[in-house]
Amino acid sequence: MVLALFSVVFSGGVIGLYHVMKSQRMENELGLQMGVVAAHTAPLILQAHRKNDFRTQQALMKSLFAFPAIQCVMLTQNNLSTQNMLASWPAEGCRLEQASLSLPLKESGATLHLVTDTAYALEEVRRSTALFAAFLGSILVGILCLVLMLIGRFMLSPLLRLRQAMEQSAPDNPVLARDLTDDEIGQLGRAYNRLAAAARRFFAQLRETEKQVRQSETRFKDMAEISGDWFYEMDAQLQFSYVSDRFFEITGLDKQAVLGKTRQMMAETVSQQPQLTGHLNSLDARDAFRDFEYVIKKGDGQQCYISVSGKPIYNDEGVFTGYRGTGRDITLLREKERLLAEANRNFGDSVSYASRFQHRLLTRPEQLSESWGDTELIWQPRDMVGGDFLKSFSVQHHEYLICFDCTGHGVPGAFMVMIVSAAIDRIIYRAGSPPDPLALLHDIHYEVCQSLHLAPDEVTRDGLDCAVLCYDTELQQMRYAGASIDLFILNAEGEVDRIQASNTKLGYVNQPLPATLHTYECRPEGQCFVLMTDGLSTQIGRQSQTSQLRMMGVSHVLNLLRDKSAAPSAPDNSPRAVTRRLMRGLRLWQGQQERRDDVMILAVRPR
Repeated sequence: MVLALFSVVFSGGVIGLYHVMKSQRMENELGLQMGVVAAHTAPLILQAHRKNDFRTQQALMKSLFAFPAIQCVMLTQNNLSTQNMLASWPAEGCRLEQASLSLPLKESGATLHLVTDTAYALEEVRRSTALFAAFLGSILVGILCLVLMLIGRFMLSPLLRLRQAMEQSAPDNPVLARDLTDDEIGQLGRAYNRLAAAARRFFAQLRETEKQVRQSETRFKDMAEISGDWFYEMDAQLQFSYVSDRFFEITGLDKQAVLGKTRQMMAETVSQQPQLTGHLNSLDARDAFRDFEYVIKKGDGQQCYISVSGKPIYNDEGVFTGYRGTGRDITLLREKERLLAEANRNFGDSVSYASRFQHRLLTRPEQLSESWGDTELIWQPRDMVGGDFLKSFSVQHHEYLICFDCTGHGVPGAFMVMIVSAAIDRIIYRAGSPPDPLALLHDIHYEVCQSLHLAPDEVTRDGLDCAVLCYDTELQQMRYAGASIDLFILNAEGEVDRIQASNTKLGYVNQPLPATLHTYECRPEGQCFVLMTDGLSTQIGRQSQTSQLRMMGVSHVLNLLRDKSAAPSAPDNSPRAVTRRLMRGLRLWQGQQERRDDVMILAVRPR
């Protein structure tokens, strides 16, 4: 619109200027032409007038009418005050005052007057101006169209595309402007694209943040549901200002009975006062707390054990505003703990009775001393009852010691001991003559498999390690057979012989024992015979404070048996000295580590 108005104003000014210039030029050219013709024609007309040649005079005046603008030609004689009309064309109607162009003839004193009408000239000027206006208009229209086309191509189209991109853009999905030029509009589009890209990144980050917030809220909700049954808030005076609805569902209390009260006002009995006092001291110190337990009364009057945790809350100015935390109903847990404690107490009583019963079944050291001579027995179950055991019996003039280590320890091991002990009793009952130690191992294996109801070649996880020591008091001969329990023999000089047992276990597989089992025979002659279960060699510990944790092993056991530090000049191989060295070495090796297995050590020095 502005461009069209400017074009109209500009073209009107140019056309007006052209019209003025054309009019002036036309008048100047016409006056010049008529003046030149009149200057040549006037002397001739005057001469013809003086010769009274009126025909020639009239013809010369008519010749001036070749100019359409001339309407009347007059020739006058100048006097001092007037001008006398000498001749005119047309003869009538010409008046001297209408003359617009006068040409004086200096020598004759005559003047040629012309009456002109510029209407024709003005019509020509108007036609010329109209043609110029049409040409200029067509030029301006073409230029305007070209300008509009260029504006549309280089300005409006990018602006329209930019506007379309803006209209199609959404806050979370902006649309970029395309086909950008290198001018100011292109720079504007690039600036918009940068803003759109920044908006896309911002909303992408915003969506990611919202996703993380939702995940955090879900995670917090899940964790809160797992860690507690309800939420609560306390104000700066430690009064409950908010408790979630779950608390009232669990306890059956009204909100009026809880909100505005302190924790000590909710506690049930005075017996909780010491714990509450310590808890209140923590609250006064603005300390966070965890799993504080106390008892309240539910709506039906029953006790409710609750556990609460909380942390102090401060505002932006660092002023304490109260506590916020979670609570749990642990009534069922405490009831189960009470029942469990009662069951443990009953179980402990049962195990204690079983331990006393197992002690009564175990062969007493004084009984061994009557049959074997100098004897020392160490029996230390890891628990109150154990799987290591010792059986002794006599058949005619043969004394027998059976040391065995059953699978497991504690109650399972004790039950296995009863099975093995009953199996040995059956073997002794059937024995008509002193059994061979190797035959005893085979019989024990068979009886245990029968007691466990094992099918042929069936494999189980229950069994035992076993060693049999037989002393013929008439022949003064010692015989030994072992399945995974070695025999250690210490002579009077402190030397140690290790008689390795067969790497065989009894009862695990219901099939005959391998032929690797054998019997060892020797004469006592003041030697000390030591049998021990693997609770000693498999104990975890360290030899010194700088060494790593490892099992004691048989090599360290041998070093303990060879120890002569107590009596370097006279090695002591008495059963008491030997067992003391072994137990002292076990305590030093074990240190702060827990006992791993039952321990049994038998040391005998026959008479």
